[in-house]
Amino acid sequence: MRRQDLQLLAAARQGDLPARLEVARRYLSGADGFARHVQTGLDYLQHPGLRNHLPAMRIVVDNLSLHELIERGLLSTLVQAAELDHAAAQAKLAAWRLTRPGGWADARCWLQRSAGAGMSTHLSVAKNLTRDDSVQFDSPAIDATAPDADERAAMCFESLARAGVFDPGLLLGLAIQRALVRDDAQRSCWCLALAARCLPSASAGLAQAAVQVLALAARCGRPLTPVPVAWIEAALQRRAADGDPQAIYLLGCALSGLACGARGADALVSHGNLRKGLALLLRAADAGMTQSWMHLYRLSADHRSSVSNPPMARFFLEKAAQQGDAVAQRMLGALTLRESGSLAASEQALHWLHQAGAQGDALAHRLLATLVLPVTGEEQAATAALQAIGQAEPALAARLAVARQFGLTKLETLSFDPATSMRPWGLVIGINPHIRKQRLAAARAVPALNPAAMTALRTAAGLFGRDDRRAVQGPGDFQRRARSMQRLFERTGAQESSFFAQASANTLETLRQGPKWAWRVRSELRLALQCPA
Repeated sequence: MRRQDLQLLAAARQGDLPARLEVARRYLSGADGFARHVQTGLDYLQHPGLRNHLPAMRIVVDNLSLHELIERGLLSTLVQAAELDHAAAQAKLAAWRLTRPGGWADARCWLQRSAGAGMSTHLSVAKNLTRDDSVQFDSPAIDATAPDADERAAMCFESLARAGVFDPGLLLGLAIQRALVRDDAQRSCWCLALAARCLPSASAGLAQAAVQVLALAARCGRPLTPVPVAWIEAALQRRAADGDPQAIYLLGCALSGLACGARGADALVSHGNLRKGLALLLRAADAGMTQSWMHLYRLSADHRSSVSNPPMARFFLEKAAQQGDAVAQRMLGALTLRESGSLAASEQALHWLHQAGAQGDALAHRLLATLVLPVTGEEQAATAALQAIGQAEPALAARLAVARQFGLTKLETLSFDPATSMRPWGLVIGINPHIRKQRLAAARAVPALNPAAMTALRTAAGLFGRDDRRAVQGPGDFQRRARSMQRLFERTGAQESSFFAQASANTLETLRQGPKWAWRVRSELRLALQCPA
């Protein structure tokens, strides 16, 4: 470093303000023997005497690009310089305002002031916005809120980029990332549309940002600023080739003709390709995009589709259910229950329906309710009777509470084993060896419709383990329990209708056999098997 440069640095370190300004300028511009180092240059401008100092702000604005100013949190400095009629600051601030939808009015004002301050280049840019010599930029006839204001703003942004006011790729990449942090889909889509106007193709960074913007727009589910299809498709293809799961998923949906949020498939790709789309969706699902499994199910289950494949459709539905999709869990449970002919199949079906119901799926809850027999007794009378019975035989009272919550018949209540019949979704009443009629003695799975039912079952299981260790092993125990219950009912005045459901053998058989149950609840089943688009 030259001697005079060392003297300049020494003066700057001693607090000489002009020296600090000069050293800052050289570091920020990388000129006159100084390597460019932005942070060091900004540090020299931190002196209290240079706060709100126009020459200092001019140095910052003139030697830092617009995206560097924004990235380093110097927007307030840019605004201050613009308000003090620094023309370059006004032009840069106008460009930043144009990265917001609806920013044309504010940007127009700053460009007017920039032209008035001597930036004739930007005035000429502004005058040519509409390519109409009859419309003057400074004319009050131009309404900043007119329907074509967005088009004027986009044309202005494009013209300023050509004039070298900023680097459109870097500036828009920064603006998009800031919008994504705030989940601002409107601004991010607007910036993406500006990028498509200013750049023939997306850079690696902008392609990645485009995928993130499209994912955010899909979550928002409302129409946003359109982006040229060819530009978007090229960005998606580039990211998909790099293995981006989100890009693979979006491209697969679009090629398969599936809408992505409020955007139709034709907003992302120019031509569909169902087989390629299916392959991409399978890749996306394998990469962790779990929503792809339901798309794969819809495509494979459609008998009109060229990729129809019922066995694969069932596999995709099972995968979606395993990944926690409530609709898939409800549909898989309904299909399994409709086809069930054994207790094991019924248990599997109730497991999936319970999972869907736990996520708030109303249709799954309606199907579960069809498997529970009604108990007609009044709640108040049943509660009083349980309290009285519980003082004499707590285990029997717990059984009766379970019977009321699960809609069990009298024979089922006397025979089931609470400790072994409990499941996460309800209970299983095993085969009753003490009943001669097979249609009445067959096993049955009963779901819990609310948390109170599971609480009652857990209480009964706990009491059974402590107080009633004699399991249902023979007719004597079954008959003993029946006699004890009869005596307590007579003593307390309790009514059987308060605890037991009434059902014929045909009704019970319907609940055990999937095809018969499906015919009985065909309207509810039809709704449950509807797959949303």
